[in-house]
Amino acid sequence: MKTLSVQGDMFAGGKGPGFAALVERRLKGKTEQIYRVSDVAEVLDLGKKKIHEMIECGRLPAVNLNKGMLVPVDPERPGLGTRPLLPLWRITYEAIMDLAKSMEGGV
Repeated sequence: MKTLSVQGDMFAGGKGPGFAALVERRLKGKTEQIYRVSDVAEVLDLGKKKIHEMIECGRLPAVNLNKGMLVPVDPERPGLGTRPLLPLWRITYEAIMDLAKSMEGGV
């Protein structure tokens, strides 16, 4: 008889049971707050680059506050045109907790 097991989460590095509760304690129950990438990286004990990767691949829902905003390439030379602002990501408490629960449970 073949036994199936749950694969560990490749992003989490095997955070294991109780990880979601740990993340909730680290967030201190601030459910109405919107978090920055650096805040989420600290809470999940991951790097900012890994959080950006999770956002880009759709694993962590986030909102880009700079979407659609343009700035001059060089304010002193307006003929150069404009460029989009770099993304400014914000993440909700619910998105962080959903990710923590999925990391806790494995893939």
